[in-house]
Formats: sequence, structure tokens, C-alpha cells
Amino acid sequence: MNINHLQLKLIESCRNKKLSVEQTLSTLIAQRDLCIKMSEHADEVFARKTFKKSVMVITNYGGTQRTSRQDVISQLKSFEDGFIYSLTPSEITMMTNMIFWSMEEGVPSAIKFLGYFRKLLAFVLKHKDVIEFVNPLNNFPVVLRVYEEESISLSYKVHGKTLTSRINKKTSTTNKRKTTSSSVPSIIHSADAALLHLIKHGMLEADMAYIHDSIGVHPNNIESTKTAVTNSLLAVAKSEYFENLKDQLLDGIPPEAVPDELKHVPTEDTWDTWEEDLKTAYNAYM
Repeated sequence: MNINHLQLKLIESCRNKKLSVEQTLSTLIAQRDLCIKMSEHADEVFARKTFKKSVMVITNYGGTQRTSRQDVISQLKSFEDGFIYSLTPSEITMMTNMIFWSMEEGVPSAIKFLGYFRKLLAFVLKHKDVIEFVNPLNNFPVVLRVYEEESISLSYKVHGKTLTSRINKKTSTTNKRKTTSSSVPSIIHSADAALLHLIKHGMLEADMAYIHDSIGVHPNNIESTKTAVTNSLLAVAKSEYFENLKDQLLDGIPPEAVPDELKHVPTEDTWDTWEEDLKTAYNAYM
């Protein structure tokens, strides 16, 4: 019997809950029935906006399963008399779980990156107070840290009434949990910024406007811009960017203290022709 990825994830979830074989089978049947309902309302369930924000936030910025669930529900509720209103709470949970689980198959490299760097950063912060590295692409120094805060209460009188206000004050101590979670998206932002920097450098004196994570150029400069983008993407691909970051972050920590799972950055290695493809894939950046 063939079992797909979503069924495997559900079976894993049932095992974690210590459900019996009969209960697991019943849950699998419920999943199948829900998938049939979802296919009957494909125009809502598989609409681009239903997935777009959730996928972007999870795969690029390390959002949680709860974040994904909240956004998917919000998007589906935007449909008047939508499909979601016909579901039970347990069906909604199952559907949002499947959407989150699907990212492991749809964008495996992003999910592996997030899992690996969360573990790496948490480990590094056991030995250091700050996440610090030099961007491998443009040598820009990056320092990432979220400080602990302490709350101070101030009492004062206004027109004879005693009022109290609380003020949060940063301390000199690192909040390692928040530093770990915030540093994952910051590493991606640093890579994005360095890529744009390389593109601008490749365009020399030509005018270029930054538009979020895109650029705007004069029509006369489109060909030179394509060349700059191609060369920049090739530089990124050849830089072993994340492996370089890993080496920098682990620098100073005794090698024998580093867990085996953190010694190498996971990769998919499924794109064998990337070097030639990047040279000709102009439409990818139009």
C-alpha cells in the first residue's frame, strides 16, 4: 500500500498522541474524507491567497505552525459563506496541519534550513552572547542580539489620584531564546541585502532603485541589469553561503563539543545544471 507524505505525517502525529491502531485508522479515514471535501471546494482551498502569506512567512522568516494556521483560517474566512464555515473544529485543525506539513515536500530546502539554523543558533548561544558574522558576499559585518528587559514600576499622582506605569528597560544580558528566533530571518535578510549590493556593484554607474526585494532600472539598462543579476546569482551559488556562516558561527567553540548534526549544513543537491541554467534564465528575474 502506498502512503503519501500527508498520511505519514498524520500517522506520526497519532503515534505521538499514543493512539491505538483503530483510532489511527479512523483518523486516516477522516483525513481522506476531508481531502475529498477540499477538492470539491478547490477554488477556495487552493486559491493563491490562501497559501501565499503562510508559505512566505514560514519558509522565509521561520513562522510557526500556529502562525500558518491563523493566516489560513483568516484567508478562508474572507470568502463570503465560505467552505471553512462548513467544517468542524477538528477538520479545521486537520486541514491547517496538512497545509503546514505540505511545506516539507513543497519547499524542502527552506524547511531544512530553518530547522538546522534554529538548532545551530541555539547551540552557539550556549557558548556566546551574540550572533556575529561577516557576510560572505560583501564582507558586511552583522551582529544579532535581543537584550533581556526588566520592568520598572513608577507611581505618581495626577489630580490627587495615584497612577502606576510600567517601563521596560533593556539590560546588558542577552535573551537567547528571542535572539535565536529573530536571527533566523535576519540571516535571510542579510543575504537578500548582499545580493542587491552585488547587483548594484555589477551595474556600475547605472541608476537603480530598490523596491523591497526587487529593483527598478531604466529600459536602456535592462540588458546590463540582466548580466549583473546573473553574475550576482552565480556568485551566491558558488559562495557556499550557509556553510561559510556555519564555520564563522562555530569559530572558537571546541570541535569536539559540536554535535554531529551541526557539522554540515543540509542541502538538497537536486539542481545539477544550476550554473548553466542561471546564465540563461532571464525570465526568472523579469
